[in-house]
Amino acid sequence: MDSVAPEIRRAATLILVRDAGTAPRVLMGRRSDSAVFLPGAYVFPGGAIEPIDQVTEPDHPLNPICAARLGSPAPALAAVRELREETGFRFAGGRDLRPLRYVFRAVTPAGFPRRFDTAFFLADAAALDGDLDDIRPEDPELSDLHWVSPDRLSALKLPSITRIVLRSVVARLPSLEAPVTVPEVGL
Repeated sequence: MDSVAPEIRRAATLILVRDAGTAPRVLMGRRSDSAVFLPGAYVFPGGAIEPIDQVTEPDHPLNPICAARLGSPAPALAAVRELREETGFRFAGGRDLRPLRYVFRAVTPAGFPRRFDTAFFLADAAALDGDLDDIRPEDPELSDLHWVSPDRLSALKLPSITRIVLRSVVARLPSLEAPVTVPEVGL
């Protein structure tokens, strides 16, 4: 009996960078060992685009370059929603998409139990409300949430795509702007 390949779902994730110009760190969290997708891996806050992300209007839109590349605010809204759920962090303007920069796109390779077409966003953590060390998730999907410096990333269990995206982001620091072209993997 042939197995059916999983549907590719749209998803979004957000790479928050703290102190990009002086001592950069990114926010990472650990997925549960019992998770179906990437068990035990350290990832950025994010997840699948939900129906609410398709109908919600942002309080402030994405910058025009990112908006044109995406065609829809749904991935950015999903990234902001997932950030709030998984870390408790909110941008100062609510569903404010202005701090986000669309920086990478990746599709999970065949053979995984779940597959995603993921938009990766980058944002300066300074745009968040509150204390950056006070991480209070609404949903405990990620554990061990903490700020990681680039020189400590090799010690973490990271999915290969996360390593690729981080190399791309770290190489451009201290700039947090969208790249001239958005790299794509697995398309």
